[in-house]
Amino acid sequence: MDFEISESATVGARFSLISAEDLDVGVNGLREYLLSDNDNFILKQHSNADGKKYAEMVLQNPLDRETNPNLSLKLIAVDGGTPQRSGTVNINILILDANDNAPIFNQSVYKAVVTEMSPKDTYVITVNASDKDSGSNGFITYYFSDLDSALDLFRVDEQSGVILTAGPIDFEKDKKFELQIHAKDQGGLTDSSRVIIEIVDINDNSPAISVMSFTSPVSEDSPPGTTIGLISIKDQDSGDNGQVSCKIEGNAPFKIKSNLKNYYTLITDSVLDPRNSPVFHHLCSHLLTCANTFLQILYNMSTFAFIIRVL
Repeated sequence: MDFEISESATVGARFSLISAEDLDVGVNGLREYLLSDNDNFILKQHSNADGKKYAEMVLQNPLDRETNPNLSLKLIAVDGGTPQRSGTVNINILILDANDNAPIFNQSVYKAVVTEMSPKDTYVITVNASDKDSGSNGFITYYFSDLDSALDLFRVDEQSGVILTAGPIDFEKDKKFELQIHAKDQGGLTDSSRVIIEIVDINDNSPAISVMSFTSPVSEDSPPGTTIGLISIKDQDSGDNGQVSCKIEGNAPFKIKSNLKNYYTLITDSVLDPRNSPVFHHLCSHLLTCANTFLQILYNMSTFAFIIRVL
């Protein structure tokens, strides 16, 4: 005897069983039915008006396909004779899946690192959720929350959970992103997780030079150490990429002195002689060191030309 019963069947549901035939009558005839021990069903026996006995299985405890997808029971019919005789039939029950399980992510938080200005479709990370249900009930799709502000920068493959870059990422604009990722099964049950993406800076900005104050002309009898100008130098890059060093190019009687972060003072370094070249150039160099599979040194430079007239 075969049954297909949904795991969503409610407690108290009844399932009719085939009736046994006994050619004997009276006390030697069919007396009762028995059901093999199990955790889900009990047996209810009934008699028709003509005294014929029949039985039903009644669901006593909920079914769970994910725990036990198949049940094998035995229905036994016994008579009242001596010696007692019996007949047995096998009951095979296939538990049908119901969408009673939501997807579950294997991590509550995913963390990834991406270099700024990475090409479109650069791999970021793969998220993964599982669903205990079977068939279409266990089919999962992935999507970002509509509230995420970075949907133009990242995309997720709805079937594989692979997250890729979708647009240009600028470290100077956003150093970190936190995205809400969702997994949904075909029945609409969902789970969510967070994806935290750290952005790695590259040396993509040159130093910006601003002259805060400048004095010209300068007397030729100005002593060494006389302040000529105050210069602000800023670099939007971070870490080593934002480290700036300054020097005076050429053989000039001036030098750069660093007083505060991002601020430099231009001062005289020796006695001024107007008969020498009065034009001097100020050069700022920007150093980036990348420790990866090899050592790479890059320079971004900004130059500022100034003329000092010596009296």
